[in-house]
Amino acid sequence: MSHLRFTPAEYECIVRVRRRLDLRGFDARTLRRILSLSLMGEAPALAERIRGLRDAEVRLLRDHLRGERSQAFTADEWRTIAEVCGAAPACLRFAGPLQRLLVGRLRKASPRLARRLGRMSLTQFVRVFEQAQQRGE
Repeated sequence: MSHLRFTPAEYECIVRVRRRLDLRGFDARTLRRILSLSLMGEAPALAERIRGLRDAEVRLLRDHLRGERSQAFTADEWRTIAEVCGAAPACLRFAGPLQRLLVGRLRKASPRLARRLGRMSLTQFVRVFEQAQQRGE
């Protein structure tokens, strides 16, 4: 199992709930219960879907959400990303090549930032790219 599919709206609901929770130390069964109960009021269908996930899927989601939390950028990093992304076309059809290009351009000026962007999944990169373009406007 390498991925789960959620709509952008579902994913945002999960991330909002995640921001209020500390996911450390929970086994898959407990985490599944906590997430589904936390989502019940806001997104009952999504809560049901989370309840139906297998343990391996819950662990995959937990690991992904842990990574989300560690991706906060500093104000300087956001400025750098916005500068680089501002000149890029908004067509995310080519997000993979764009990610590689940006990482290459940032490698000398900001190696830490280049590594962080390079390790992101395509979905994570697209989200950062969109946020950077909004900040650059």
